[in-house]
Amino acid sequence: MKPDDSLGDEQKSSIPQAEITASERHIPEAISALRDIANRVDALANEQKAEKQKTTCFQRESLSVQWLLFWATALAFVAAAVYAGIARYELRETQKQTAIADEQSRPWIKVMEVTLNNPETLSFNKFSNGGMMLAPGETLTLFAPAKATVASANIRTQFHFKNIGKSVAREIRINAELFFMPNPSDFYTVRKEQDRFCGQGESYMRAAMYSRSALFPDDEFAALINATGWVYNEDVSKRENLDWVDPVLIACIAYQRPRNFETRIAYSVANLKSRGIKLGAAMSSEQMRFIRDEHYEYAQ
Repeated sequence: MKPDDSLGDEQKSSIPQAEITASERHIPEAISALRDIANRVDALANEQKAEKQKTTCFQRESLSVQWLLFWATALAFVAAAVYAGIARYELRETQKQTAIADEQSRPWIKVMEVTLNNPETLSFNKFSNGGMMLAPGETLTLFAPAKATVASANIRTQFHFKNIGKSVAREIRINAELFFMPNPSDFYTVRKEQDRFCGQGESYMRAAMYSRSALFPDDEFAALINATGWVYNEDVSKRENLDWVDPVLIACIAYQRPRNFETRIAYSVANLKSRGIKLGAAMSSEQMRFIRDEHYEYAQ
């Protein structure tokens, strides 16, 4: 045996048995403590994992709620838009039906015909009723010329009206004039003059040559009217060294103020053999052609 080995055995044998026993007793306690720490660590990890799962589940639920709110809002918006569209459609239909009902129940003044009166149905250069004799009930109207004139002219007529509508026509006002076409070949000449003459405003229609307070459905009435017109230089044409003019009777019938329904008509005036009238020649109804021109019929 070596000297060092014998010394080691002696050192070992010198450790008390009690210390060895105490050391062996603390080993299980340390292992238990380590196991407890490991269990706590595992429990903490599991708790964090469970908390994370709860958080994830809550986030998912919150996201689901947000999507649900989004779709609910979108559906509500779509429903509101659909409802608004339906409401607009129903409003338009209601307005359309109301307009149709109003149109079907409104009054309509129709000019059945215009006839010529004698004597001297058409005359020139008569500036006032002092220069011509009026028949009983006739109305003479003189509208001041807009510029220097060659002559004035008057035509005696009788208007025959009928209310062909479904309700009473009120505040009927009638104006008429004798218009001389500067260019008979221009179709729109008469239309433009109709628009000018009939569209002169409320004050002009209040000064109408004939008025009637009311006309019931299917009732008729007649009005004697002497219409006046002015002949300008550009209205006169030369044929066979004679001056000729092309007169047109224009009339406007307004009613139902303030809605202002309106009827317009036009009659061309010519002699029996040719177009136009000799300027200055007085004529009776037997010497004239008096033709209703349906191109210028208008009603609203």
